[in-house]
Amino acid sequence: MNADKPIIILGIESSCDETSAAVIKDCKVLANLVANQKIHELYGGVVPELASRAHQKNIVPVVAQALKNAGIKKEELSAIAFTRGPGLIGSLLVGASFAKAMSLALNIPLIEVNHMQAHVLAHYSLPPAPSFRGGEKPTLFQADPILYKLLREFAETHRKIPTEAEDILWTQLRTKQLGYKFRRQHIIGTYIADFICHNPPLVIEIDGLIHQMPDVKENDEIRTKWLNEHGFDVIRFSNNEVIGDIDGTLEKIKSKLENLRAQVSPEGGDLEGATPSFPFLCLTVSGGHTQIVLTKDHLDMTVIGETIDDAAGEAFDKAAKIIGLPYPGGPLIDKYAREGNPNAFKFAEPNIPELNFSFSGLKTSILYFVRDKVKEDKDFITKNLNDLCASIQYTIVKILIDKLMTASKQTGITEIAIAGGVSANSGLRKEIINTGKKMGWNTYIPPFEYCTDNAAMIAIAGHYKYLKGEFVGQNVGASARYEI
Repeated sequence: MNADKPIIILGIESSCDETSAAVIKDCKVLANLVANQKIHELYGGVVPELASRAHQKNIVPVVAQALKNAGIKKEELSAIAFTRGPGLIGSLLVGASFAKAMSLALNIPLIEVNHMQAHVLAHYSLPPAPSFRGGEKPTLFQADPILYKLLREFAETHRKIPTEAEDILWTQLRTKQLGYKFRRQHIIGTYIADFICHNPPLVIEIDGLIHQMPDVKENDEIRTKWLNEHGFDVIRFSNNEVIGDIDGTLEKIKSKLENLRAQVSPEGGDLEGATPSFPFLCLTVSGGHTQIVLTKDHLDMTVIGETIDDAAGEAFDKAAKIIGLPYPGGPLIDKYAREGNPNAFKFAEPNIPELNFSFSGLKTSILYFVRDKVKEDKDFITKNLNDLCASIQYTIVKILIDKLMTASKQTGITEIAIAGGVSANSGLRKEIINTGKKMGWNTYIPPFEYCTDNAAMIAIAGHYKYLKGEFVGQNVGASARYEI
């Protein structure tokens, strides 16, 4: 190992329904691309066979695009890191097989990574560097290079020739004039946002008369739903609103930004991206896992508490299904909860010994409660949707935070972090900050793009394993159950 040579890791993530590839150089993220699989929405959950087939289709273009965006040739790679487990075995096999073949072809080390360990290490990702012309860096990427090229050409053209309303608004948003960084004509997934702020996550759309047509309205609703599911709020203005009342438009944008910021950090403090000191406790919450991880070093982790049945993310999605929200329902519960009363309804909380969790009883409590209320009033859910979501979210978050407080008291550790897909939930992010202030914790929250499954966290874990020479051979296999 040459100490003067940069360590460049290609990370590959394929544990569930998202194909992701990332390139990091000495822990700095150069590219982090994610291809989502929308087909599972039709079935109300992830279909393993469909997921593995989609990974086979996506993995080559995603890896190729990641290398291209990073400006790295495959011959420059130091090693390839891949998710070995836990996850769906068919999905894991696609990523593992590709990584093994590529490392063999390039004659470079192969590194296996535990997916949950990687979630914890996402806190050690250095800020990503823009890798697109004009500094435009999409958060999410739909793995179709031809479509992406068309989107990029369209976005570049519209930046040069904006509408009158877009031009007026951009003069007020650019260079952080409102205190927040905005980008214009920004690619996100298969869409182009007129204006986007990543922190707090807000998309601004400027609509012409064509958006009043029924089919365009329907497409706008689909687009907004997708953005909401991926953590973004959307605010829309007509051309006339912007041109005729720019001051009023800016006030609405400022109000929305401040409300979003308050949901993440009540006093405006930005804790995203900070690095926890060892030892620290990490509450790792996702669709498949809920754990409290005692982290003594980058690769020295011990699970001191975990769910004995459903995971927190699973509880969100199952509760959403009970009240009629589409899959994935967790982000929608978060959205509606922002407008509801968290104390409107009470649900059962488990009494589980030690530091373990349980969410199956809560799911049953919600099911029976809703069933009984709907018998009394068939429109109960519609009338009380915001309050229902707020109460469900409050209960799940309370269960998580209560156990985390207990863990902190038992271990004496006050360095506290969260990670995993559910760490993007605004209620959890807000509550861990509030609790941290009461308990004297130093709290750490990952940036939104590193909460859900992504390859940057796999590459980061690979970096620390590379430093210790922890490589694997071609006989390594995927593992659906793989403990830290």
